[in-house]
Amino acid sequence: SAQAQVSHYGGLRDVEVPTERSKSAVSNTADSSGSADASAESEDLSESFTESFDKDFWDRGWTPRTLIGNPNGDYFVMGPKRLSFKLPFTEVYEYLLNDQTAHTDGRIEATFENIRSAEASYGVVCRYNDLGWYELRVNIAGPLQGSYAVYKYDQILKNNGQVPYVRLHPNMIQYFTSDLKLGLNVRNKLGLDCTGNKIRVFINDKEQAATLNAPIIDGQFADGIAGVMVESYGKSTVDMDFVGFSVTIP
Repeated sequence: SAQAQVSHYGGLRDVEVPTERSKSAVSNTADSSGSADASAESEDLSESFTESFDKDFWDRGWTPRTLIGNPNGDYFVMGPKRLSFKLPFTEVYEYLLNDQTAHTDGRIEATFENIRSAEASYGVVCRYNDLGWYELRVNIAGPLQGSYAVYKYDQILKNNGQVPYVRLHPNMIQYFTSDLKLGLNVRNKLGLDCTGNKIRVFINDKEQAATLNAPIIDGQFADGIAGVMVESYGKSTVDMDFVGFSVTIP
């Protein structure tokens, strides 16, 4: 059922949160295995899901979820090898989740291209379930452009009328990084690695300061599905292209 949520930018909103998630193993599992280097250490990983952005996109497990904004809004346009998020001149938090990506441990990677926005952010989500999820969010336009933060969304807090977004680095509001490419028609690849109770953050394949010396530790959510999100803050329309997505599971 719909519950009240405090917006990250203020204001009380009605939010619909899913009460079910896929319990099945990830489909589209590749037979071949690959490897990924993360900073100084190397891990053997098997690619389990890669989005091809073909005409069957909406048949491959994707479901939109509007946390803030019109739940009946038409926010997507399918293009060649991309899905465009087109958000109006109002505050909208739009999530896109894939029920074929159930995982316990995994690395979620997504690539976005900023087509037009005056103030906006996008991000990647791991372990999304009915109790909450983990989220890497980058600010790509506006006063906080060039920065990122790592959150968990806690459904219990929301049920108790509290702000459900909890920063996982309480001593730092935002991290600014030169690894984020700013401006229009440029792409950024985000990576969120959730393994055990350790969370690591990557931007354009470089591990970031928030987790470079030590991972973020949080064990509240053990499993879930993966996805992405785009947010507008009522300053302009937002046109953001989603052009790459993969889930890699050990």
